[in-house]
Amino acid sequence: MKTVLLMQTALALAGTMVLARTAAAVDLQPYRWNNRLILIFAPVQTDSNYLIVKERLSELRDEIDDLDIVLFHLFEDGESRVQDSPLKSGGADSLRRKYQIKPGALTLVLIGKDGGEKMRQRNRANFNAIFSRIDAMPMRRQEMKQRRR
Repeated sequence: MKTVLLMQTALALAGTMVLARTAAAVDLQPYRWNNRLILIFAPVQTDSNYLIVKERLSELRDEIDDLDIVLFHLFEDGESRVQDSPLKSGGADSLRRKYQIKPGALTLVLIGKDGGEKMRQRNRANFNAIFSRIDAMPMRRQEMKQRRR
């Protein structure tokens, strides 16, 4: 009887943990086919590498808009954001798990409009390389053709 009760308690606890993880998960599906995503993972908002990235991003606002990029600022400690909107609690952790991001370092992940990971950079941010990768994508080439018409 004790074993059955112990197993029921363990199953209930496991179920609660799964629900908690699911509730914190960030749904990237609404961005699919509409936006490219750059997920910026950093330890904290005051991380020196992150501050360099943030400053560079402010200089690149027109390019980011032109490429239909949505920026995710994801921190191990502190409030994470999608563009300028706060991300729900646990959202950064769920994305960190999903993309297997190691703690303590800056990591950028480029997600294409198809939802697939296209590029990853660790401990640096080379936006020229990111933009070149995007410009080489078939969907981007098609967008550029349509804009020329």
